[in-house]
Amino acid sequence: MSSPKPAPPLCLLIFFPMRNWPLSLLSFSPQRQLGKKDPYCFILRQRLGVPGNIWRVSIAAHFIEKDAALHQGGTASTLVRIPRYNPQDSRGAPPHLRSWDAMLYPVSSLLSPRFFGYSLSQLLILFSYAVLFGVLLLIYSDPTRNPKRAGWIAMSQMPVVFILGTKNSIVGLLTARGYQNLNYIHRWVGQLIFIASLFHVVSFLVLWTRAGTLQHSMIRPVSIWGTVAFGGIALLSVCSLPAIRRWSYTFFFHCHWVGYITLLISIWNHVPEAIPYAIATAGIYVLDLFLRTIKSHITQATIHFVPEMTCTRVSIRNVSRGWRAGQHVRLTVLSMGMGLGVIESHPFTIASASGDDEGLILYCKKTGDWTAKLGTLAEGGITAKSSEAGFGAGRNVSVIVQGPYGGPGHVVFSSYSAAMVVCGGSGITFGLATVKEIMRDAFDRRSHVRLVDLIWVVCDPSSLTPLLPTFTKLCEQAACVSSAPVFALPDGIVMQAGRPELRDTLYASLSCVSALKNKSRSGPHGVIVGVCGPKGLVAQVRKVERGVGKSVRKAVGGIELVDEVFGW
Repeated sequence: MSSPKPAPPLCLLIFFPMRNWPLSLLSFSPQRQLGKKDPYCFILRQRLGVPGNIWRVSIAAHFIEKDAALHQGGTASTLVRIPRYNPQDSRGAPPHLRSWDAMLYPVSSLLSPRFFGYSLSQLLILFSYAVLFGVLLLIYSDPTRNPKRAGWIAMSQMPVVFILGTKNSIVGLLTARGYQNLNYIHRWVGQLIFIASLFHVVSFLVLWTRAGTLQHSMIRPVSIWGTVAFGGIALLSVCSLPAIRRWSYTFFFHCHWVGYITLLISIWNHVPEAIPYAIATAGIYVLDLFLRTIKSHITQATIHFVPEMTCTRVSIRNVSRGWRAGQHVRLTVLSMGMGLGVIESHPFTIASASGDDEGLILYCKKTGDWTAKLGTLAEGGITAKSSEAGFGAGRNVSVIVQGPYGGPGHVVFSSYSAAMVVCGGSGITFGLATVKEIMRDAFDRRSHVRLVDLIWVVCDPSSLTPLLPTFTKLCEQAACVSSAPVFALPDGIVMQAGRPELRDTLYASLSCVSALKNKSRSGPHGVIVGVCGPKGLVAQVRKVERGVGKSVRKAVGGIELVDEVFGW
C-alpha cells in the first residue's frame, strides 16, 4: 500500500500603503515565470486610513508539497507605487546605523558561507580559539611530564564557559547578542575543557604507573576529588552532544545542572589553587540566577489549545510591555496537571508587540512531553476551533514568565526603509511581533519603514484559520482592494499553492526602496530581512540575501539579515 501524500505547506504574504501621498509609478518584472498550470498569486495594494508612513504591507499564503520542485513557465509583472518623501511622517524615527556586515560588504560576504552548520566566520572563531588553547597547552611543555599545566588551563576556562552559557551574559550585553547566539562558543570551550582535563588525568595516571604508586596515589583525597571533578566534566561533555540534545532536551538539561554542581563542589576540594576559579565560576552563576529572578513574574495566564496549529496559545494580559520583536521568554506553568514539568521552564518567542492591548502572547508548538502536557491541560478549557468564535474563555493557570532574552540585537526594525519577514511553521510568532512592532512605530511616526512583506510557510493550509482574526485586524487598518478573491479569504490576505518566490519578493521591495533615493533627502535606509523557521527555509533565505549584488545593496542603503533557526 502506497504511503499517503504529504500535506502541502502554506505560505502567507501581507502589504500596507500610506494615505494622502502623491504617488509615482514603478514597474517591476519578477524573474520567475508563471506557466498556465501555475496558481496565480496577486499582490494586494492598500492605503492606510490612519497616520503612519507604511505604504505597503503584504500578506501572502502558499501551500506546497514538501518535495515539489519550483514551478517554471510565462511572464508576470507587478505595478507598485512609490510615495513622495515627507519628513513629517518619520520625524521621530530612530537613526539608522549600518552593521559591520553591511559596511564591509563584499568582504563580509566571504565569511557568510556555512559548513557543518556554522558560518565561515564562526568556524574561524572556533579554530582560532582551539589554536590558542593548543599552544598554551603544549608550548615548552610535555603533557606526559607536566600534567599540572593542562589542569591549570582547564580551570582557567571554567569562568569563561559559564560567562558564555548564562542567560544574562555580560558578553552578550557587550556584543548585543543573545545567549543562544553565543552557545556555539560555549559548547566549544566546554569540549576543550574536557580535552585539557583528559590530558591532566591521563598524564597523572601514566606518571603514577611508571613510578609504581598508582594504587597509593588514587586513594588520596586530592585524587578522589579530581576523579569526581573529571566525572562531572565528562557528564557535561557527553550529554551536550547534538544527538543527545535532539533526542531529549530534558535529559540534557538535568545532566547539565547535575554536572556543573558536581564540578564546582569537587574542584573546590581538589586543590587549594582551584578555589579562586570555583568562586569566580559560582559567582557568575549566582549573579545570573539573581538577574533571572529580577526578570521573573508570577502571574495568571489564559491557555487555549489550537488544533489547527497543533499548539497552545498562552495569553498573559498582566504583562504588556518590556520586550522587542524577536525576543523570547521562558515559561513555567504552575499546575499539577503538568506533573514533573511544573519545575521546568521552556523558551517561546513572543508573538505580540510591546504595548499590545492583548498583552504578551505565546504559541507553544506541541513538539515534546512538556508541550504535550500543556496542550492536554489547555484542552480542559474551551478549544479554539474557529476564527469567528475567537479563542473562547480558555483555562486560567498560574505561570512564571522569565525574560525577555535574545532578540535581533543591534537591529532596530523601524530604522530601515523596508522589511521582509519569512516564517516557517511556529516561526510565525517572530513574524507577528515584528510586523506589529513596525506598524506601531509607523502609526506613532517613529519609523522609516515604507514596505513590509510577511511570508508564512506551513504544511497545513488550515493553520491559517486561527490567525485570521489577527491578520484581518491588521488589514482592517487599511482600505484593502484585492485583484480577486482567493479561497474566500478576507481582503488583504492571499494564499497560493507553490513555493514562496523569495527572490521575486525581495527584489520587488528593493526596486521600490531604490526609488526613494530621489524622493528622500537622506535616501533609503536599507532593507532588513528576517527569517525564523527550520534549517532548510533559513538556508534558502540566506542564499537569496547573499545573491543580491553590490550595486543593488548600495542603491537601497544595504541589506541585513536576522535569522532564528529551530533546534537546540
